Amino acid sequence: MMDELTLRLALAKTDNVELGKLITDYMPFIKSEVTKTPVFSLDYDDRLSVAMLVFMTCARNYEESRGAFLPFAAVCIRNRLIDEGKKHQRHQGKVIPLYPQEEHCIENSASMSAYSAEQERVSLAEEIDRLSVQLSRFGVTLGSIAEICPKQKRSRALCVRLARETAKHEKLKSTLLNHQRLSVAELARRLAVSEKTVEKHRKYIVTIALVLSGDYPGIQAFLPDTERGEVT
Repeated sequence: MMDELTLRLALAKTDNVELGKLITDYMPFIKSEVTKTPVFSLDYDDRLSVAMLVFMTCARNYEESRGAFLPFAAVCIRNRLIDEGKKHQRHQGKVIPLYPQEEHCIENSASMSAYSAEQERVSLAEEIDRLSVQLSRFGVTLGSIAEICPKQKRSRALCVRLARETAKHEKLKSTLLNHQRLSVAELARRLAVSEKTVEKHRKYIVTIALVLSGDYPGIQAFLPDTERGEVT
């Protein structure tokens, strides 16, 4: 019989709301792992961003055959932080040791199997930092996304359609990016929905529209499944 965490992980594979809640609930665990891995070549905020993304990826790809989730995630976070620190030091031309007895801490490659080649190529931490700055201009934080995400699949699909319309239409996109304002009335007219509906989900629409409009290939991979379909 699955325990509560395993059940939540199973849901998080397809439910972005549950994934967001899982990250929020286990933020103390994530911060603890960051603190326990003092990669001095990276500042705390950078390490936390990387750790959050690793936790998210682990949750998406976790299989019970890997054993208990939290120890698995802890190893993945630790290895990724050390790896990112190495990359940063190579770029800086430094040779200072990253972590005490590091040679004894690296687990075998199986612990990192959750990461795809694409995720290795894309610096998701940098994307999150840039998106966080953009969202702050609209009064949205990364931590609030789970709360503003519509609970109903149909509503989420509609929001994605509204966001896509905003991202692809130059005037709507310009208003969003240059004036930090969503064209509620124009969007409602274009997709034949009520302004009240658009306003109700304004922050979520803005979030998706910013991701679709910007250079966020890694984050786009985590968009709701409804982005690939239409409202029925």
